[in-house]
Amino acid sequence: MAVVEIILIPYTEHTNLTEQKHFSIGSFLFRISNFFTGDKKMTSMERYNQYVKECHIKRLPDIIEHSSLAHGRLIVEHLIGFATEHKLPIYMISGSLYEEFWNPLIKPLEKYFEDEKASLKLIIINADKAKSDNNSVYNFLNDNAFSSKVVIQEGIDKKIVTSQPHFLLVGEEAYRKERSQNRAVATASFNDQVNGKRLLETFKFISNYIDNTSIAAHKPTPVSKPINSSESIETDQPAQILC
Repeated sequence: MAVVEIILIPYTEHTNLTEQKHFSIGSFLFRISNFFTGDKKMTSMERYNQYVKECHIKRLPDIIEHSSLAHGRLIVEHLIGFATEHKLPIYMISGSLYEEFWNPLIKPLEKYFEDEKASLKLIIINADKAKSDNNSVYNFLNDNAFSSKVVIQEGIDKKIVTSQPHFLLVGEEAYRKERSQNRAVATASFNDQVNGKRLLETFKFISNYIDNTSIAAHKPTPVSKPINSSESIETDQPAQILC
């Protein structure tokens, strides 16, 4: 008896990330077609990687939902690769650069920083937790060799900071955004400028807030045009550990 594995990839046309309820027929058909025409020996992870790689290379507008550590790490690896290929800046809001998630991503980060124009800006909520000999990525980003390419701001126990979603944004269009306190549940896309610009506005607003309220900051970068504080900001339940 044949066993058919069906994996649904949720999708929505550029709507609020907190209101995604639709499924992509194209993504669904891709899965069905891949099962019947693809390599039957491929594992579910290999098929997932194939789909994410297609979204990456073709800059598809699909909204990809995922709920596992391995899937999240795979997507971040592709996002860093996307930033490397297109020479785009990276913006991140993180809890503490969770070691199990981030440590395996050293190599793609090293490749990204080979470019002289590479730029990564990180807001880290709990830097004390990240400051560990075992946290390879945090130590890597704090290396003096990258002092001109990395900006790290620390924000601890401030409601406006800790209430924001954690995310990794590449340029203004590609991202992975965590959606709940379940650290593996997140949304991603490689071509969604509407929500990408919203995340960039959120990042700039929080960065500016940290500077203006004198929260411990390391090499703060002033924001020339912070968003109006009256504008609405995405406020999903924050992820506590991962991105």
